[in-house]
Amino acid sequence: MKRVVPYDETLSTEMAQQFALDLTNLAPGLPPAFYMGHPAMCEALNQATLGLGVAVSRGVKSIKVQPGERPKISYQLDGAVTTLRPRLIVGADGRNSVVRKQIGVPEQKDPPHNLLGGILVEGETDWAMDDIAVGTEGDVHYLIFP
Repeated sequence: MKRVVPYDETLSTEMAQQFALDLTNLAPGLPPAFYMGHPAMCEALNQATLGLGVAVSRGVKSIKVQPGERPKISYQLDGAVTTLRPRLIVGADGRNSVVRKQIGVPEQKDPPHNLLGGILVEGETDWAMDDIAVGTEGDVHYLIFP
């Protein structure tokens, strides 16, 4: 991303473009901000771990974790049950984590402050792909990250 454009109901499109923040000069010698969609980022991280020799399994069901000095995890994948005793288990399974619940870690969360929504737009668009948009319309504040 190269710039942030403050589109707003109080500014014309032309005026918002004049107030754009140039991200390429924020940290001299460093590249500008980088944004990537969640599915693409997950795939990139999975590919990076595979390159390190880590096994990645998707679509597992019936996860059972036993914590301890030598933890144990079992799961079902494609109808087969697999049991492992790794040195480390990373429970990266989201806000309703099965792993967290099974090992008895209490949930810690901050009450919601915002209501967010998102859409994934595919195909051709007239949007400037190097622009981030921030703005307001009535009582709505929006962020657009291509």
